[in-house]
Amino acid sequence: MKQGLVFLLILSLLTGCKLIEKQQAKRRGETSEEESEVPQDPYVEDDSSETEESPAIPAKGGKLIVSMVMMDVYNPLLVTDDYAAQAFFLLYSPLLEIDETGTIQPSIATEWSMSADNREAELTINPNAKWSNGKKITAWDVDYSISVLLRYEESSFRDCVKYVSGSAVKDDEHLTVYFTRSSPLNLNRLYFPVISSDYYSNATHATEPMGSGPYKVVSYERMERFVLTENPEYFGKHPYITDAEIMLTRSEVRMDSFDRGITNLVYSPDIPWSTYMNNGDFTLHTFSTSELEAIAFNLNEIRERDQRKAVAYAIDAQRILRSTLVDKGDVTEVPISPVRWYGPTNPSRYGQSSEKVAELLDMTEQHRFTILIDSEDALQTHIAEEMRAEMTEQGLILDIRPKNRVDYLQDLIDRNYELALEQRNVDSDIELAEMLISDQNYPGYVSSNMSDRISQISSKTEAQDVHQGFVSVGDQLAEDLPYYCLFFKKQATMTGAGIYGHLTPSQHHVFRGIEDLYMVTESRGQ
Repeated sequence: MKQGLVFLLILSLLTGCKLIEKQQAKRRGETSEEESEVPQDPYVEDDSSETEESPAIPAKGGKLIVSMVMMDVYNPLLVTDDYAAQAFFLLYSPLLEIDETGTIQPSIATEWSMSADNREAELTINPNAKWSNGKKITAWDVDYSISVLLRYEESSFRDCVKYVSGSAVKDDEHLTVYFTRSSPLNLNRLYFPVISSDYYSNATHATEPMGSGPYKVVSYERMERFVLTENPEYFGKHPYITDAEIMLTRSEVRMDSFDRGITNLVYSPDIPWSTYMNNGDFTLHTFSTSELEAIAFNLNEIRERDQRKAVAYAIDAQRILRSTLVDKGDVTEVPISPVRWYGPTNPSRYGQSSEKVAELLDMTEQHRFTILIDSEDALQTHIAEEMRAEMTEQGLILDIRPKNRVDYLQDLIDRNYELALEQRNVDSDIELAEMLISDQNYPGYVSSNMSDRISQISSKTEAQDVHQGFVSVGDQLAEDLPYYCLFFKKQATMTGAGIYGHLTPSQHHVFRGIEDLYMVTESRGQ
């Protein structure tokens, strides 16, 4: 057992170092020769159920069909529907690409650097980047896009500028972005689609999208569809599938349209995994997210650390993940994703252990706990039921207290609970600070040590130091146990029958890698 742990530790450290070196290179705007030839994400997992052999050589042709909700405004920065915002990446390019590991990839910006205090970013615009009308993309367009997001609070991309105070153009190819808070991960928020200042400052273009993505609009049937074709001005790799269509429909029929073959490309944040995993007509392109499922301990009620440890040792998070989401998640004990380049690389501290539970129960009088859950969240209900079964096996009693969402949130705020299942979005040191040292610190966790450790991360500029900072935070959280985390959820983009190739999606760009998809057209098959 010990030898196995040592092997895992060495393997994890080597993997972590490789990711850190990769991030350092990306910060300098460098791309290795290997990455240039094979631009794929090592963590992307394709759950393909195809039974037929994929054609060996991709060829041009075919048509992608995706749906999005009906709307009257087609400026991507003014869109309020998250799915529609993702569909617009067929037509627009992001300022920066962020892959599944959190590593920055070039897009409209090809070089970047952060100031010593992590509050200013210097960006260089790709000199080859053009709009689909042939005009050059400039720093002025980026500056304009930021100003639009700062003004429009309802945008699906508003989080991109949550900690941005403004920007300043130096010349057509260079600008500075200013942040309100220090963080080495500030650049990771700049994944919004850039729009043309000249084009979109003209109100008559409100329903005529014009971008810089792999496709461009050929025609628009109001409230019906956009007909797209390959964008000849696209500065990235041109897509194999030359035509596309965005159907405008109601969100509730999106999955039904895909199931019936009306569309052949779809993304769903809450995919029913078991329905699609063993279906040969579909391919799942999975990716990790920052959506965390965790157990919060009310430290005013569960004061003894041994009580919290007994709960942690009684639970098998991997088994819970398998039962609830058929293993589609990344198991973790702390609120830092193990998939991100800066995430902890040390082996788990807990894991189900009858011996440890028995030992801890001998040192504490409390064997019965009550857990608060959101009754409107089916996943929380399922997790709680699995926890109860596992804790019963280990000699603990768990009572489940479901509350409607409003009352559940109020009980969290009032700390009217012993244990609570909590869903968090944790993707940087800033979210960690909100979770642990702000008014959103629902367990009532107090630690000057933790405040210092998170503050130290915000001042780091070297990737290795950032990684070590997160490792340090993770170590202390695993010891103090204000939370015992279960897993970060995965999501998937799906392609239909007859579509081959592999997407490399991320939570900020679910159609990332669409250029590599291909089909077998009729003319080719003859």
